Amino acid sequence: METRATLNGGIPALSATAKKASDLDGAGDRWLKPEILDEARDWLERRLCAGGRTVDSVTRAQVRPWGLVLRIDASGETFWFKANAEGGAHEPALMQWLHDQVPGQVPATVAVDSAHRWWLAADAGRTLADHDGGAPVPLAAWKEVLTGYAALQRRLENTVREAPPGSLTLFGPAEAPQAFAALLDDSRRLLVGDERGLTREEHAALVAALPAFTRWCEELAAAGIPLTVQHDDLSDANVCHGANGYTVIDWADAHLAHPFGSLLFPLRSFRDQHALPLGHPDVEALADAYLACWADRLDLPALRRLMDLALRVAVVGKALSWSRALHGLDRTTLNAYYASPESRWLRKLLTGTPPY
Repeated sequence: METRATLNGGIPALSATAKKASDLDGAGDRWLKPEILDEARDWLERRLCAGGRTVDSVTRAQVRPWGLVLRIDASGETFWFKANAEGGAHEPALMQWLHDQVPGQVPATVAVDSAHRWWLAADAGRTLADHDGGAPVPLAAWKEVLTGYAALQRRLENTVREAPPGSLTLFGPAEAPQAFAALLDDSRRLLVGDERGLTREEHAALVAALPAFTRWCEELAAAGIPLTVQHDDLSDANVCHGANGYTVIDWADAHLAHPFGSLLFPLRSFRDQHALPLGHPDVEALADAYLACWADRLDLPALRRLMDLALRVAVVGKALSWSRALHGLDRTTLNAYYASPESRWLRKLLTGTPPY
């Protein structure tokens, strides 16, 4: 039985679970069937051999309920293969589109098979999480990452408005309240009353918060910051550093949304790694470096206000990203980490503190 802590207002909540993403408990077994691995290997070998390379080794790098990642070493080069579940069906086409739109800022796509939801790409270097023996990522490095990423988002503003990449989920301020309400209506997905999901008191509190959430979205929409591609998982494990600079990988959670929601993971990662409190000058400086890319639209205090709202809305967007990732899986058979991650994220709206 999980122990329960108390949130502001006396609402009980599950304590942090010891389970983590790597504790699959069978949830990723779909990817380990020999026929799937053999078919994938045959496909990637054909693609690489067509370019004159010889495949030397294929190793399994990661297995998750939503996908399989393989590392391929071929003729002295390294490549990465990813197979997506239904919830990440958009990613192969999105990666090809990003490669065409912002070359050098995402991994170079080698081949795509949209029918199988497969993607093959060139190596982009080591992740920030792997640099310096896993030491905390310095402020200067995160600033460089975020200013480059913000420039990418701004470059895509007009393109996504005129011709958005197909099948990418729309989660702008106009759509977010209805999406949040629909999620709250799905007590099965949120496992309301189950120790792995929301308590009934938490669920009631979130329903009561819907009008305030709607007002946040209305304020965001009125400010006029254009929607763009929002990565939604911009952690140090998804930023690579190579000879040509920083490259952002793993766009399976991406959607069209308010850009400032992208700060959720960078600010959390930076604070956690450096053990900094909310409001620390370095955390604010990191956020300001990103926001400065929109200085032509609003002054810094206004941008900070929008960031605060966008991060709260992004909590719901992250819950919905988890829903897409786990689409088709029977939640009742999954462990505490995977049973209702939506609940874990929505609970952040009840703490009364910024979600980062």
